[in-house]
Amino acid sequence: MEKKLNYTAVVIEDIGEIKKVEEIIGKSILQFVPHEVIDGTEWSYPSDYHMTVKLGVLGLSRKMSSDINSEVDLEVIGIGANSEAVALLVTGYMSKNARQHITVAFKKSPSASNLIPEKNCHMFDNSYFVKGVIREI
Repeated sequence: MEKKLNYTAVVIEDIGEIKKVEEIIGKSILQFVPHEVIDGTEWSYPSDYHMTVKLGVLGLSRKMSSDINSEVDLEVIGIGANSEAVALLVTGYMSKNARQHITVAFKKSPSASNLIPEKNCHMFDNSYFVKGVIREI
């Protein structure tokens, strides 16, 4: 029986790259996320840092171009937050989401990061780069 794939994503796997993401999160949350968002209630954290490309398998044309297992540089360009999620804003590879992002904290569901409004996004003066690998999970 074939394994069911939940999503295709650019996954941050290298420990050095994960540490880089965590440093960006630490600096950004303190500087740009309003205190009322971090309100003392319990937050959950994803099991990994990834940018969703699409739910399910990658399209055949992308599979044929050997994108799966390829390394990708994501540019971290900002941070967004609302009362349900916090996400780093990124560019560097296609995504089914209207705004490419890496969810870093959430209350009920990581998908809440898709609902962060533009007005709650802060773009960095200087961007950061992190490496990820395209995986079907």
